[in-house]
Amino acid sequence: MPRSSRASKGKSERITLRFDRPTNEFYRRKANEAGIPVAEFCRQILVRGIVSENVEQIEKRLNALLATIPNSAQTSNGGPPPAAGNASGELPLDLVRAVFFCREVLTTIVSDRNIQFVHQAQDRAEAATKKAMGGSHG
Repeated sequence: MPRSSRASKGKSERITLRFDRPTNEFYRRKANEAGIPVAEFCRQILVRGIVSENVEQIEKRLNALLATIPNSAQTSNGGPPPAAGNASGELPLDLVRAVFFCREVLTTIVSDRNIQFVHQAQDRAEAATKKAMGGSHG
């Protein structure tokens, strides 16, 4: 039974999607399995795609900033980077800001889905940090 027009959660814009028969059947089946309307199922898929794209952009930016660490440490100290890692005063401000920004964005995104994923990610990050820093941190 369709919802009445008064049961709406607020005004929203409509977008029409056209699918061939097999695609239409696929999305209808998946929406039914999820117990939600096809429109909501498609909306969720689109949102997930945007979130994934944003995470990829953040990851690329962070990797680019991480690649600058050895160079900035060498130039600020006049020699090779210290073996025990960099103190926060030696890191580029953009890198520190990007790390904290990424952490907050990703924690928000993941905790909305499942808080257990946040804890798993923290454990993996701690292990990766210890490996990268030679086991001297933590």
